[in-house]
Amino acid sequence: SSLEAQIASISDDIAYNSHDLEDGLKANLFKLDDLLNIPILNKVINKHIKKIKKNSIDLVIRQIIREIINEMVSDIIISIKKNIRINQIRNLNDIYKSDKIIVCFSNQMKKFDMSIKKFLKQKMYFHRKVNFKTNYGKKIITKLFNKIKNNPKKYINIKKYNSSSIERIICDYIAGMTDRYAINLYNQIK
Repeated sequence: SSLEAQIASISDDIAYNSHDLEDGLKANLFKLDDLLNIPILNKVINKHIKKIKKNSIDLVIRQIIREIINEMVSDIIISIKKNIRINQIRNLNDIYKSDKIIVCFSNQMKKFDMSIKKFLKQKMYFHRKVNFKTNYGKKIITKLFNKIKNNPKKYINIKKYNSSSIERIICDYIAGMTDRYAINLYNQIK
């Protein structure tokens, strides 16, 4: 894949993991203590945990997340330099000609990344509160779709979408809604 795609992919990885860790902690789906079994997190959490008494927990969580992001980015930079040297890359053209992955984590950081993903899958993505909200969201979207399909002109200016099927138009319409708008509309029409 292209250099840009490699950077985007690994950046997404870091962003999703860090946001989901922060969101899970703030939503009380798990506690900082639950993360102590993950090696790199253990070191970072222990460094900041003493600060909780004098600072708010939210501030400490943000500091921990920021430090984890910094650790991951620093690891990527070291890995890029190593990959450039190993693959004898001298300029941008060499990168584009190469079929090797240049932007990646070290083996240790890959394990850390996988540990975070495994943890989030177990403790957050399949958490009963998250599943309840997900199912509630599906219910809202399904109800909105069916209600709008019964009388699309009441909700949508169909003439603007002359080339698409009605189902596609409704999907696009619902996809453009904010959560609050969708919930309010659902409450009006249920």
